[in-house]
Amino acid sequence: MGKHPLDKFRIKGNKFWKTKPDACPYCGFTDISGVEILGAYDGDLMWECGNCGEFLLRFTQKTTKKHLQKVEELHFNLDDWETIWQGLPN
Repeated sequence: MGKHPLDKFRIKGNKFWKTKPDACPYCGFTDISGVEILGAYDGDLMWECGNCGEFLLRFTQKTTKKHLQKVEELHFNLDDWETIWQGLPN
């Protein structure tokens, strides 16, 4: 069986932040953005640090995996993450 889509986000640990954290726990930067995955959840599914690029869980890993299973067949190319909005939907 292949890796789960959550594994592609390189999440460190199991800690989760229900509301957007004031600062990144890894680098201390205060520019944290919400990350929406269309079709997975209506709203921000996780958080991303604008400095170090770390992804932070908004929900438990179990809940996040359940949401991502809805879009498991979609292609996630995180190498293009910064410019993905410029292209056509897959």
